[in-house]
Amino acid sequence: MAARLDGFDGVVLAAAAVDTVKEAEAGIIKKTLPRDRVWLAQTPQLFRFDVLKKAHDGAADFAATDDAALVELMGRRVAIFPNERDNFKVTTETDLKMAEAVLSARRAGDSQ
Repeated sequence: MAARLDGFDGVVLAAAAVDTVKEAEAGIIKKTLPRDRVWLAQTPQLFRFDVLKKAHDGAADFAATDDAALVELMGRRVAIFPNERDNFKVTTETDLKMAEAVLSARRAGDSQ
């Protein structure tokens, strides 16, 4: 993944969206986003240190949900490194159950 930094300030693992994604405001759909342009950001994320430090130094001015958003808001280039969908964030009880199922399936595959 580090080799992908050539020409970019950061690289983010991401899975291509397979669901239809809607942009909404106050519960009203404003538009449907083109699926071929939507990616689900994952970790790890890789950045040039000086760029990431500058992004965090100015973070109080921005609302961001990850490091990539901070770097993007600076107008810097962040690339996508395509990855599998099973590298998802575990936040809720449902996520944990899905992660356990993925790990169980992998273990079953390894034992064959």
